[in-house]
Amino acid sequence: SVTMAQLRYFQPMGLVLPERFFTRSYLIRGLWFWLGLRLLLASLGFVLAGGLGFVAGFVGGGAGTTFMLTLAVAGAGWLDAHRRNEEKFLMNLGVALYMLAAIPATSALAAELTMLVIALRVMHPGQKSCFAPTALESDSVIVTC
Repeated sequence: SVTMAQLRYFQPMGLVLPERFFTRSYLIRGLWFWLGLRLLLASLGFVLAGGLGFVAGFVGGGAGTTFMLTLAVAGAGWLDAHRRNEEKFLMNLGVALYMLAAIPATSALAAELTMLVIALRVMHPGQKSCFAPTALESDSVIVTC
């Protein structure tokens, strides 16, 4: 026979955010994961470009890099929560397991969009165009929208 606890475990949960304390800690962890991955990407650009690609490696990348970094931060957030044994605790509070990956991914996506807006304002202040920096070059490519 199936107990109520087993039915609750397999029942799909809705969008239930954890309390503010937990949400804030997952957002901050996501930002740390994002910063670490961005610095890793920048140092890789520095090594591959022979010292000229640090800024372009940190700022650049485009939509594909943003997507992959967001997925990597989501995976790192979930693995970190799994490593700390927080998933069972939060499930007992009614929080869905996918929120352990979605909250850090949200902070990474917000950081990527912030970098895009800053790059648009700083590098091309009066120009109406899209900004698509390349990962291993120090120049930027301007694409008209």
